[in-house]
Amino acid sequence: QAQIDMVYNGSFELYDTCPNNLTQPGANQIYALGWYIPTFATSDYYHTCDVTATVGVPQNQLGYQDAHTGSAYAGIYYISGRGQTTGQVYFNYSEYLQTRLTATLAAGILYHIQLFVSRADSINGASIPRFAGSAVDQIGVLFSQNPVLGPDSLFDRLLPYTPSAESAEGVLLTDTTRWQEVNMYYVAQGNENYLTVGFFRDINSVSASYYFHDFDTTDVICSYYYLDDISIMEATQIEVPNVFTPNGDGTNDLFVIQAPKGLHPGITIYNRWGTVTYRNGDGPVAWDGTFSGNRCTDGTYYYVLEVKGTPIKQKGFIRLAR
Repeated sequence: QAQIDMVYNGSFELYDTCPNNLTQPGANQIYALGWYIPTFATSDYYHTCDVTATVGVPQNQLGYQDAHTGSAYAGIYYISGRGQTTGQVYFNYSEYLQTRLTATLAAGILYHIQLFVSRADSINGASIPRFAGSAVDQIGVLFSQNPVLGPDSLFDRLLPYTPSAESAEGVLLTDTTRWQEVNMYYVAQGNENYLTVGFFRDINSVSASYYFHDFDTTDVICSYYYLDDISIMEATQIEVPNVFTPNGDGTNDLFVIQAPKGLHPGITIYNRWGTVTYRNGDGPVAWDGTFSGNRCTDGTYYYVLEVKGTPIKQKGFIRLAR
């Protein structure tokens, strides 16, 4: 059965008006159909139809980038500042994109969120480390039953919500020439109808490649990212076999699990006395039925499977039978 993408116009190809400038304050939507701006910040829309090179594709005011697919993409700023000596956050500005899903998420179902990002690094062809030169981690998504709205504050335009899922902590989104694939997973609570995309953390909770110093008293992160091909699909469930036969005949000799793309489950296996006989950490799961170089006895073993940074947790039994 074909998977259904639950994001309308996730590649930003459909539009009602050809853009010719960056989004201006007060706008509540970009020109791409189905996408809205949930705060007083100003997310942007880029398309090949713009001939001014202000918001064109590939050349525009923030850099040079072809679309990941098609002719268009969106863009968001992220800025956060703190005092150098106090560490107190004094300024947040984060742009977001929001859309209504084509179907309501179902409770208990695992969903795969995929998007592509590319970091902008110039204004009108000039390097701009001060204005958008930081690479950061943890772009996030928020699912909600109703549309969310952000604060109308000059110094704080960070949405006051905990994201439903984020990209990996410590993995900076650095690429300025290619599109970087981001995969996230979310177990739905049920009744989620809206998706919001952006950065939800302040400067004290993210990693960055560069900080500029304003008046030699502050640290400031300033980043700009292009976004393209945002999709949400029901994920293939993690398949855990219930039996394997490590007898050296070349068939079913290893206990392996099949996980969706980008998902790296950790599994711990216990014998009947509660002793750990196998643990993979974050690496591939491939147990050969041994412990400390010795063959484990035939019988039933208990496993606990978890995925770091997600609510995914599975428990069950497997049988080792030579």
